[in-house]
Amino acid sequence: MDVSLNDGYELENEQVFEEPIIAGELPELDADIKIVVAFEEQVLDLTRVAEDIERAGGMCQRFALEAEAIVPGYLITDRVPLGYYSKDISATRLKVALEEVSKGMWALIAAGIAAALALLWKLISWFRGRGGEDSDGNAGSGGDIAAKHESSSETIDQVKRIMEDVQHDKTSDGDTLDTVARDMAIRRDTKIYDFLRNQNELVSDLLNHGALARELEKVCRGIDKANGMFKNKVMLLNQTISNDTGSDDITTDNRTSMNTRQIMIPIAVVWSEKLKGNIVDVAKELDDHFTIKAAQPHKLGDNWDRALTELSRAMDNQGLVKTLKDRSELDDNMDALHTSLAAKEKLYSGDHDDKIGGLSLERGKEIRQCMAFMMQEVTALVRVYKIIMGASTMMQKLVTEAVLVQEDLVREMESRCKSAGTELPESVKKLKDKLKELKKKK
Repeated sequence: MDVSLNDGYELENEQVFEEPIIAGELPELDADIKIVVAFEEQVLDLTRVAEDIERAGGMCQRFALEAEAIVPGYLITDRVPLGYYSKDISATRLKVALEEVSKGMWALIAAGIAAALALLWKLISWFRGRGGEDSDGNAGSGGDIAAKHESSSETIDQVKRIMEDVQHDKTSDGDTLDTVARDMAIRRDTKIYDFLRNQNELVSDLLNHGALARELEKVCRGIDKANGMFKNKVMLLNQTISNDTGSDDITTDNRTSMNTRQIMIPIAVVWSEKLKGNIVDVAKELDDHFTIKAAQPHKLGDNWDRALTELSRAMDNQGLVKTLKDRSELDDNMDALHTSLAAKEKLYSGDHDDKIGGLSLERGKEIRQCMAFMMQEVTALVRVYKIIMGASTMMQKLVTEAVLVQEDLVREMESRCKSAGTELPESVKKLKDKLKELKKKK
């Protein structure tokens, strides 16, 4: 019976790694963000209508139609059709109209809070690995993303070191795994070819420490300060709402106005020459940069060893790892905001200006504006963390793909040695053993 020189070292027919090996990718948040932003815009639009009515000192059909387009069923109903309002501005129904606009605002705020709560809980669940579900019902488990990142970083470092050993250990026919990799890098039917050519500009930037990768490092260094400013706003909002639920005292009014003015000061960041300004604009610009880069195809070249080296270096980004680990402040801030909004969602339903003691129309408007503004800023923070964690997850997936390529590479080496009747180098056998160990860990 023929006995192969490589008996006991052959790789199984099935892949050692099967996609995906990285669980808990960032859940899709774009739809949630759009919903929250839509409610914010509606509240602000309705606020502008109310201001126009107050400024005009009267009501008319045009104002009613504008309000109806934003929040149907408050100013125009079966009992109060459009004809109830005069075509020209008139004081008739002015007080009632302002009250109905106010109710419409509260309805939008309550719906916006519910949307924000859903968004916050999805992110919180993903942060903590509580098994929260995304919009498709898939379980999320991002609580240990930092551990996954470090594990993937260790994996690629180990594979890189073993590859370096292999390159110095030739078989009898002169092949090394490095030579095989170079050959496979130009063959269209191989995983190496696919890996090196089917990437995008964002991957290239992250691996080559390009402009976006450098910006991301600065974002990671500055995100704690933004979290601290948002934490202060959550505290001020809670104080403001507490002050305004039962007192008409002028001192309370002054304190409320002071709090709301502070809340409405945008969170300003200076992360780089390009990324500076209020957090909402900066987050959108950063997100746009990454989205555009990710959509642009890019090939990494023909050098597999260099690709491994760049991936290993990119994974060893201590600023990114630290940010992934130090998520507790954002977690605490979101938890506090979630608790506050959950309580206010119930409180802020219905006819508030009459139902809640000292909550006047004017103060209610200030609080509504603050809540809408804060939803916008928490959405911006979510955007930033989505980018940071998305970059980590993307690199973790690259490590997964790189290990799959290593497996393909070993199979090719195995095939060549078998055809030549030679034994696999000891270092290749070690690499195979390492792949099997990694499979057990996964």
